[in-house]
Amino acid sequence: MATFSSTKNKYTITWLNEDGSQIDQTSVEYGVIPTHADPTKANTAEYTYTFAGWDNTIVAVTGTATYKATFTSTLNKYLITFQNEDGSVIEAKEYEYGATPVAPADPTKDATAQYTYTFNGWDNTIVAVTGAAIYKATFTSTLNKYLITFQNEDGSTIEAKEYEYGATPVAPADPTKDATVQYTYTFNGWDNTIVAVTGAATYKATFTATLNKYLITFQNEDGSTIEAKEYEYGTTPVAPADPTKEATAQYTYTFNGWDNTIVAVTGAATYKATFTTTLNKYLITFQNEDGSVIEAKEYEYGTTPVAPADPTKEATAQYTYTFNGWDNTIVAVTGTATYKATFTATLNKYLITFQNEDGSTIEAKEYEYGTTPVAPADPTKEATTQYTYTFNGWDNTIVAVTGEATYKATFEATVNSYIITWVDEDGVTVLYEGEFEYGSMPEYGGADPAKEATAEYTYSFAGWTPEVVEVVGTATYTATYTATLFTGVDNAANNQAAVKVVENGIVYIVRAGKKYAITGAAVE
Repeated sequence: MATFSSTKNKYTITWLNEDGSQIDQTSVEYGVIPTHADPTKANTAEYTYTFAGWDNTIVAVTGTATYKATFTSTLNKYLITFQNEDGSVIEAKEYEYGATPVAPADPTKDATAQYTYTFNGWDNTIVAVTGAAIYKATFTSTLNKYLITFQNEDGSTIEAKEYEYGATPVAPADPTKDATVQYTYTFNGWDNTIVAVTGAATYKATFTATLNKYLITFQNEDGSTIEAKEYEYGTTPVAPADPTKEATAQYTYTFNGWDNTIVAVTGAATYKATFTTTLNKYLITFQNEDGSVIEAKEYEYGTTPVAPADPTKEATAQYTYTFNGWDNTIVAVTGTATYKATFTATLNKYLITFQNEDGSTIEAKEYEYGTTPVAPADPTKEATTQYTYTFNGWDNTIVAVTGEATYKATFEATVNSYIITWVDEDGVTVLYEGEFEYGSMPEYGGADPAKEATAEYTYSFAGWTPEVVEVVGTATYTATYTATLFTGVDNAANNQAAVKVVENGIVYIVRAGKKYAITGAAVE
């Protein structure tokens, strides 16, 4: 029998927002009651929204279904605050969105010394509520005015006038007070400093009383005023410090007193200075060129100074000096004066000598100080057997002339070399030839000298003649030999011819059928 398995169907459930936009879609089995979290709706300035349920009752699934959310709206309320100018709260009350707030009674602001205040309305126009709002009171300020009075010293009014707070009153013209026999009066200002207005105020004039004075004048000899000063009646004037009279080139002046005796003041008076005159003397100085004093002496104005003996100036390496007179013409005295010696400088000349190495003079010539000598042509030095000489310059660098100088030639010595020849006994055959420096011991560098044996003799090298000595020039040395008779030779065969034979590198002499060794002979 066939068997079957059953699968429960599922259906799509759609969840919509109030405006029809989709919140969600879920797949739910047949017979199951679908569920969904409560949706929300964004609040506006006007309303707050609360989820009120779905537009249809949610039932067990029998097919596809759609549910739309519904919401309850609540009209919002906002706090409306009325504040005083200082920020303090006059009234704070909630109003529904769209309602128009009712302002409280007009607030007031206390007057100050400076201002009186009048309510001027709220800082913003009162409008229908759309959110929390603050309205702040504003005020118009009116600057206060105060009466300022200026009085004379006796209390009588000079001027009375209103000024705004903070303004500085302008005082009237300075009042005056009539002088008396004893005093003269001077306005001394008001009894209080005039300051910016902060309330009603009174200023009273004050005066300084001054005892009458008389002008006492002290004059210089030329009538110019030294001091002019007022003294009170009955006092004795005090003379100023003794005046001076400016000296002239010719005279010096000394104060000699006043032209009248100084007495107590009874009225204006003038005193004039008097002076005595003295003929001036002046220091006349004669100096050397370096500023050192030769003579310093005082002469009266108008006299002519007498110059001292002509000074001298010590010569230097560079110059010789001759007195050339004084820097200024000597004239009659009109003040201190200095006369300085002047000199003519002559450039010195010096003998410059160029010598050969042996001290003999090549050239001797005078040159001016500071010039550079010109050396003569390079000198030579005759060669010796031992050396050849090359000019190597002067013993000192040639420099600008500052005095006598001698330059001596120097030479570089090169040791001479000579040919040394070694010849054989015949005086012709050259065995060795070499070049050797003077004074060195020549060394023979050729093959050992040898002389061919005869039937009778063998020869050995005996040295050179003459004896080899240190090189002093070209030389020839000749080889010498020592002759040695053959040993074991038959005298009867002495007249027979000898034949040289070489066996195994050894030289033998064969004569008359006999073989003889050669004593002392080299084997080639």
